[in-house]
Amino acid sequence: MIHGLAGSAALMLLVLGTIRTPALGLLYILVFGAGSILGMLGISTLLGLPFVLTAERFASIHQRIRIAAGATSVAYGVWIMAQVGIGEGLFR
Repeated sequence: MIHGLAGSAALMLLVLGTIRTPALGLLYILVFGAGSILGMLGISTLLGLPFVLTAERFASIHQRIRIAAGATSVAYGVWIMAQVGIGEGLFR
């Protein structure tokens, strides 16, 4: 969901509307998807590299960061479910 907020899907749909043939449209989707995957892989690697390189040296801090990141992710997921399920009336 967070990645979708960046607008890359909207950009893909805007460009896709200008492509004349279905074959070129499919090729564009494949190239766009591969580029997105490689871009996300690169950013994830750059963001995670400091944690991997310092994991043994700062084991205690590393463990706390992992727990905090996991707890924050779970809390954010629960918050989103509550907003969609209760706040927007999905379960009414």
